[in-house]
Amino acid sequence: MLLSFVLKFNSFIFNGFYYLQEWGTAIGTKVAPTYANIFMGKLESQLLKDWKGRLPSFWKRFIDDILCLFVGTEDELLEFLKYISAYHSTIKFTCEYRLKDKIVKTKWKNGRFIIENFPILNIRPRSVDFLDCNIWINEKNKFETDLFVKGTDRITYLKPQSAHAPFVTKNIPYSLAYRLKRICSSNDNFLIRLKELECHLLSRGYNSKVVKNAFEKVKIISRTQAIQKVVRVNSNNRPVFCLTYDPRIDSVSSSMKKHFTLACKDPIFKKTFPAMPMIGYKRAKKDHPQRHKILFFNIIASIGPICGIRDHFSIQYWVVDSESGVHFYLDDLLHGKKWTQT
Repeated sequence: MLLSFVLKFNSFIFNGFYYLQEWGTAIGTKVAPTYANIFMGKLESQLLKDWKGRLPSFWKRFIDDILCLFVGTEDELLEFLKYISAYHSTIKFTCEYRLKDKIVKTKWKNGRFIIENFPILNIRPRSVDFLDCNIWINEKNKFETDLFVKGTDRITYLKPQSAHAPFVTKNIPYSLAYRLKRICSSNDNFLIRLKELECHLLSRGYNSKVVKNAFEKVKIISRTQAIQKVVRVNSNNRPVFCLTYDPRIDSVSSSMKKHFTLACKDPIFKKTFPAMPMIGYKRAKKDHPQRHKILFFNIIASIGPICGIRDHFSIQYWVVDSESGVHFYLDDLLHGKKWTQT
């Protein structure tokens, strides 16, 4: 019911007139990627099953981008591309592949399958761009990969001065360098891309020492190790203490470590929180009336009064006693003030 509502009742206003979208998924709705994936998965399974000619030996899709390997003649490939473009009334496929001497692009327009040839110029021959990778066949007929960046790409990395927890921006150089290690099959290309990345990060205000230290850590990692699939086992059952981040707030983690042992002297608190919560941050909403002024934390637990704690903890939050159902408002918990019933 909800999915039908999203797909059939997408209205918008343009130049003072109201419109109702007749087909397709609304741009920006959270259900769009999931719905598109389900639809394309069904469509591609059916069209590949119905094709009577030579099938691609490899076919992988990410949302609406497809990487395909075809073993056969160029005429056979073009017949296949024409078939998939004409298969559905509204879903059409554009394709690009590069030979040694030309670039071939195909598209479906006005009920016709159009093939366009372009000179190769300074573009790498026998290559294809997929997501952020440039993939090509070298002189030894081996696959190689390098970073692909669109010509319209802009450098918009998060600035260190932004209102984010310090560890967020501190880890960005390492994460970006690790991404290059995974993408670049050649170490020479990796070092070239790493130098380009360094210039981009410095232009965004990153500390040169932090960038170089992160890069050195990545350089000693082998690419074989970097491209291995990571299987994450979630063995951590600690609760998450989620806060709206404000750079003017003192370190929450250090205050929590300092006072958690003392708080555990209360038996109900210890039962509710057998392990110290992890700190998690989220951004404040732009229209939040208390943005940059105060933090609120919502917690539902059986917590009794905690007294005698004298240090300052600059978080204000609501607490609900699940046994009595009474709401408490705690003002400067670790400043020694007592609970106040509301």
